[in-house]
Amino acid sequence: MKLVPLIPNDMEGQLEFLCEVLGKAFIDWVLVNPSGPLTPNQAEALDLLITLLRQGQSSVGHPGSARLILSGLTQYYPEVNTSALNYLRIRSTTQPLPRFTKSEDDLLDALTEAAVEIYGELLLNLRNPHAGILGPYASPVMQRLRAAVTSDPSLPFRLGDENAGVYIVTTAGQATSIQGTFAGTSIISAAWEQVRMHNPATPSLENLVEALPTALDKARTALSGSTVKTTGLCSFTGATLPSNAVIELGWGRLRSARFEDHPEFVDSMVERRTVGQAESGEEVVISDAGDVILEVDVPFRIDMPAAPIDFTADFTWPKQSSTLELEKRVLQVRIALMLALERATIPVVLPVWRRFVQPIGQGGSVGISDPELSAPRVPSTLSSMEVESWREWIGRLDSVELLRLGVAPARLLRAVAERRDPFDSLIDSVICWEAIFGGDAEMTLRVSSAIARLLRPPGPERQQLRREVADLYRLRSKVVHGVGVAMDDVIEASKTAIRLGIQIVRTLATDRVDLINKTSSERSILVLMD
Repeated sequence: MKLVPLIPNDMEGQLEFLCEVLGKAFIDWVLVNPSGPLTPNQAEALDLLITLLRQGQSSVGHPGSARLILSGLTQYYPEVNTSALNYLRIRSTTQPLPRFTKSEDDLLDALTEAAVEIYGELLLNLRNPHAGILGPYASPVMQRLRAAVTSDPSLPFRLGDENAGVYIVTTAGQATSIQGTFAGTSIISAAWEQVRMHNPATPSLENLVEALPTALDKARTALSGSTVKTTGLCSFTGATLPSNAVIELGWGRLRSARFEDHPEFVDSMVERRTVGQAESGEEVVISDAGDVILEVDVPFRIDMPAAPIDFTADFTWPKQSSTLELEKRVLQVRIALMLALERATIPVVLPVWRRFVQPIGQGGSVGISDPELSAPRVPSTLSSMEVESWREWIGRLDSVELLRLGVAPARLLRAVAERRDPFDSLIDSVICWEAIFGGDAEMTLRVSSAIARLLRPPGPERQQLRREVADLYRLRSKVVHGVGVAMDDVIEASKTAIRLGIQIVRTLATDRVDLINKTSSERSILVLMD
């Protein structure tokens, strides 16, 4: 955990301290881009923030604690007709909060007005996407938002009853309820999350307001029971992209991770680093939280049961299409990298955290896999040419139904990137072969012959490869049945088996696409009959 130093006594040091603990974007909003000598009003706002944090000095070791200390500033104060946070900004700038042109949609206008009201709170929770932004509950602005939500005929909330809610089950695996009280701020939060991906990590208020019409349309459509498109996110550790590189994929994109992308509760992973050396000799540093972000367009649908869900009874979840689409693309991207680059050390990326930008909802889950539990990673930096090769292979696999290869792709990735024990890597690699070319009988002969015929031309090379594969099969059998095998032999065998697995999948995805949709038995027969 990052330790925050004691609060300095000088004004310049205090400003730097606040930027470090609360984020520069938040301080720029409250103090209105402080630079040079502070005005008396800015100095007064700075002093108040420092005073509040001094009172909780023992808790300021983590940004989340500082945020908790300042949470009282987001409450409504009738004396100033806004939140204390907004009042500090108004005092700093001596100007009222920004206003935007009204539309012909009452709910959109209420959302816009509320977005201005809670913008500072969004900045305060910049890296906590599931904080449950509420806004200053008692303010007239938030009251108008709740009234607009419950009176909107396209939304399923009870007219005039903001505390009434609806039960929802989503294709992203979430089961919860949504109250009219929080639906409006939930839509604003969804717009905020969406715009953060395609703008600077800290979008302006104008960016947020521009995103509200689309976010509202999406929420209305989703709450009508129709399928909408939203975004699934996954972070990868193991490799870094060139500066400012973005890989556009048609159904999503890959880009470099920003600090602000990572939820606060993976901060310990952000700070865990692995250092390696590129082939050029340059130092490569990767973070356990991930240095690459995958964004995927996924289908999203909401079902609304008529009553609370009884999970002890026979309950049928809707098809998890959002999760399935994200996982399909995660597998595709990882396999594509392995196939795209031919290096001495096989390049791999590991997924760390996954989450969805839901069009409406209170909270949501984040799935996390700790890379320390997987095989040691060799950090790699991709060149521009390698990035282009990765993009081409991802595109090539768009037309290849990897799932028709059964467990083969997942087992191959497991052997390369996740298994810490070479015995397990060898077993997984051979399972990959069997998933592609296995049958009911004569497994060793069938698989070894099919691999040799697929990868080598007729002649001595083919015969030699068939014998090598058969030898690896026998070694695998000894391992499985507890026969003593030298560790060095297993390490070499697992490396060879992995390389063969990669060659097989690469050949199927390029020269023998006709075999993809066959069963494993059909594939081996067709190859052997060629």
